[in-house]
Amino acid sequence: MSTKSEREIVLRRMQEIETEAWVAMMNHPKLAKHLPLLKTPFTLEDAKEFVLIKESYWETHGYGPWALLNQNKLMGWGGFQPCQEQAELALVLQPNWWGWGKECLQKFIQHNSYSHLTQLIVRLPDSRKNLRGMERLGFQQQGVTFIDGNLFFQFFKNLKTNN
Repeated sequence: MSTKSEREIVLRRMQEIETEAWVAMMNHPKLAKHLPLLKTPFTLEDAKEFVLIKESYWETHGYGPWALLNQNKLMGWGGFQPCQEQAELALVLQPNWWGWGKECLQKFIQHNSYSHLTQLIVRLPDSRKNLRGMERLGFQQQGVTFIDGNLFFQFFKNLKTNN
């Protein structure tokens, strides 16, 4: 794996990534531990549907998640996606890229396709024990929620607007 200074995170639309790469990533056992809503095994058909749904957000909301690459290797996916009346920040990295969330978030913000958003929400599963990183990024924990019977910690961040 390259050092932090050698890394260049590249954003690509999710549809540009081979379906098989999504299948391999989403079936990683360490990843599934932190994705309680993930149906496993994650098949080729699941991957195609997953990408279609994520890509549809760009059409309906003007923003959506990205594939994250480094040196043409799939790091994971993430970005902002609609969730009820808010924008949810999602970030799913392959285990060998864990620890690079801050850099990915900075890349999303640099892209600036989200400048019209006023509030972000992040939901972390209860498998995540260290939640202080969210506070360092300016998010405030505001309770918990259950999705399909799974516990998630909720974090919110209000964004400055140019009004």
